[in-house]
Amino acid sequence: MTETAERVSYCVRHPNVETNLRCSRCNELICPRCLVHTPVGARCPDCARLRVNPAFDVSGLALARAVSGAVAAATVAWVVYFYVLTVAGPIGYALWIFAPLGIGYAVAEAGYRAAGFRRHPRLQWVAGTAVVVGFAAGFLLASAFVP
Repeated sequence: MTETAERVSYCVRHPNVETNLRCSRCNELICPRCLVHTPVGARCPDCARLRVNPAFDVSGLALARAVSGAVAAATVAWVVYFYVLTVAGPIGYALWIFAPLGIGYAVAEAGYRAAGFRRHPRLQWVAGTAVVVGFAAGFLLASAFVP
């Protein structure tokens, strides 16, 4: 009988991690931290060539457009809301339950469209902040122009 001596192999990127896993393309040793699952097997980060889906990539310009669109929509929506409250009287105050939900939806949709229909968690923060900033701006504008 012949004994096979197992040779200890280490990851190329993490020299202190033992591994026997190899990239399916370049045959380089990779550890579970380096491993990228692809439809054709385990690959190293170089061979996987991960790219961000354009629908989820929010660049600086798209983010700036989203901020400006959301703040503008929020300001207009809150000005209209405060105007309706002054015109409608006591019945208008029943709107305080439903109007902020509609304003939040409209602001999020405006930011989504202004960003070029991109989706990213940052855009949620943009919409939430825009509702608050729009409320302040709308309140100031409504108090300045509505008698």
